Amino acid sequence: MRKYLPFLLIGLLCSCAENAKKPLPDADSSLTVNEQSASSTSSPLPDKIIAERTNGTVTLLDTIDGKPLVSMNDNVLLDATMPKNGWSETSIEIAVNAAQEKSMIIKKGQALTLAGKVVGKALDDLHLVTTGENMHGELTGFFFGYVQKKDIKPGSVIETALADYLRTHSGRLLPDMQPFIKQFQLENTGINAPFLEYQNYDNSVDDPSPLYRVVLVFYKNSLIGAVAARPLQLANTQSQPLERGFTAYFFNDTDQKVKEEYVKLFNNFITSVD
Repeated sequence: MRKYLPFLLIGLLCSCAENAKKPLPDADSSLTVNEQSASSTSSPLPDKIIAERTNGTVTLLDTIDGKPLVSMNDNVLLDATMPKNGWSETSIEIAVNAAQEKSMIIKKGQALTLAGKVVGKALDDLHLVTTGENMHGELTGFFFGYVQKKDIKPGSVIETALADYLRTHSGRLLPDMQPFIKQFQLENTGINAPFLEYQNYDNSVDDPSPLYRVVLVFYKNSLIGAVAARPLQLANTQSQPLERGFTAYFFNDTDQKVKEEYVKLFNNFITSVD
């Protein structure tokens, strides 16, 4: 059911691709790059957060409490699982050349790049799990590593960011929520009318074809709540379990009939997809 996430693995035998979006409903040598020095300090988040970002210069390990695998620069995009005991597994996208694609290995000591920028350095040989052209036409590959929760910027975790955004912004109309939607590059699902949904997908480490992670739910252009696959703490909401492990969080002022109609639509859809 996923449409497109430029930084996720779509499958071990697939390359990265971008699917067309539906319109809004009315209601072994290293690549030649410009070297950039890594900073040990954390800088502000980018305008497009998308998902978890590294918090300063971060060392990823090959397993929990394992050996150093790579050093990643600040604000590198991650595809991280939900933390367990302070650790997340993540996939990382990096540029590769033809020799690296053939060997499926990035040698120890080589710079890691993406879009012509240095994003880190291999501290050990990296074994790629898949390669292909991304949406920008760049040949890239993915590898796995483990990152500590403390090394992820809290503001890049969408569940935390959503709770903070709603706490600091009083309005819940669609225009009020557009900055958040743009920051995390949420996509319109184009289904479940008369409701309007903006969603992102969960990580592809746990599932190469992930389901939703967070869905913002609007009715008559007003945010009535959110659906989440991970724990979410939103003030002034009531939670309701949904099918396939999802939970809906409806604001207290949402009409009961509206909630019931949305729950019915969501459950019917989510149980019909792989």
